[in-house]
Amino acid sequence: MNTLAEVLHILPAAGAEAREPSARALREALARRLLGPPRDEGVAASEPAERRVLAIVDEALALDGDARDLTLDDLAACAGALESLVGREAALFFDRVFESSDIASTITALRAGRGTVARFVTAFRDLMLRRIVDDLLVSIERGPELVVRTATVPLSAEAERALGLPERRRALVDGASGGEVAALERLVWHLFSTGAAAEIATLPPQALARCDARVRVLAAYSAYEAARSAPGMEALEATLEEARGFALGRILRGEASLARGLKRPGAGFLERAVPGLHGLLGADPDRDREPVARVLGWFHRARVELALPPVLGRTERALAGLRRAVQLSNDAEIDAAARARVVANVHLLLARHLSAKGDEAGAARELDAVAAIDGHGAFGDAVQKERAMRAGAALPH
Repeated sequence: MNTLAEVLHILPAAGAEAREPSARALREALARRLLGPPRDEGVAASEPAERRVLAIVDEALALDGDARDLTLDDLAACAGALESLVGREAALFFDRVFESSDIASTITALRAGRGTVARFVTAFRDLMLRRIVDDLLVSIERGPELVVRTATVPLSAEAERALGLPERRRALVDGASGGEVAALERLVWHLFSTGAAAEIATLPPQALARCDARVRVLAAYSAYEAARSAPGMEALEATLEEARGFALGRILRGEASLARGLKRPGAGFLERAVPGLHGLLGADPDRDREPVARVLGWFHRARVELALPPVLGRTERALAGLRRAVQLSNDAEIDAAARARVVANVHLLLARHLSAKGDEAGAARELDAVAAIDGHGAFGDAVQKERAMRAGAALPH
């Protein structure tokens, strides 16, 4: 027992335990596991070690709004990692005890280096944060390249013919020629989902003005993509205001904002990009009523998230979003060409992602899946280029 007491009191009392912790601090600490794993005997908030932790939680609770919430989240993240760290430290300590059979000298050695270890933990944390910032800046500088590599690839004319797209499109165009609003809306959704958004700009503006606000958002986004101008962005913003709750619209607007920022990397990038990302990442595609909007929403959002620097921590969510887009594309209401376009692009994105991770076998399987859907045109070129890059990387230097 005396030995355990020595080990437990390696750190001197800091004085914080003299203050009575608040009930709220105890609740937060237990909810966030800031006092370690749950214990059968409960928590003795009167113990100095626990009171030191609770004093820090009270400090966090005294902060305002976002600072409080972020600090508490940060404490929880640290607790999870430190729990594992301390377990490893304990193993090292007792390994040394068993090797030397000299408990007193091992405790003395641990105490002697404790301050050095504590300073290293702080210094290492700062080093890793600095590297995250450096990696982010490098990723920003590569922004134009990322825009190109994540752009949606169109289906080839051969694939479109095999999927019967020309006939369906002619029928929709003929149906919309009578001036019926519902028929025009069906045509716009078809053109947008099958990669023919540029053709939306050829439709009569007066007729589009009578369409649902969501359809007008698609038209405004298509017009912006054609010219990439500030007035085009303003028109998209204004139209989106009339289509509140349209998740796909928010995602498209965010995508456009991010692309503008990535093409002009440097100072102020985050300030320009964050507002767009806020709308994009906060939108829930499953809330849109149209099946095609849900598919496109998940695809566009995940595509952007996968293009973000890995240090931003969106990769796993991006991969889940791509899987969701593929799953939803099986809906009977989704045009066969729209489904093929989305699924082939998902496989291409996954191939690039897996290759970047060093999983060349997985990347090759994804490229085979792309070629099986469309081995011609832009997809065929993309597959050949990716395979050539893989082969070049595999050659001995």
